[in-house]
Amino acid sequence: MTSRSESLPIEQQIVLVTGGARGLGAHLVRAFLGQGARVVINYLSSKQAAEELAAQGNGRAVAIRAD
Repeated sequence: MTSRSESLPIEQQIVLVTGGARGLGAHLVRAFLGQGARVVINYLSSKQAAEELAAQGNGRAVAIRAD
């Protein structure tokens, strides 16, 4: 078995941030977007905040409600 120590560049990764609409989650979303990642913003009840944050992602973020 071969060990692979390489990882994909951040621009080729999709990051899921649970609770991503507010607080620490929103900060993480902004940080990942700032590095070039695509981000899934998971929210339960903060639809407006999640959608506003996704709109800031210039097509690299999506807000999805899930529990």
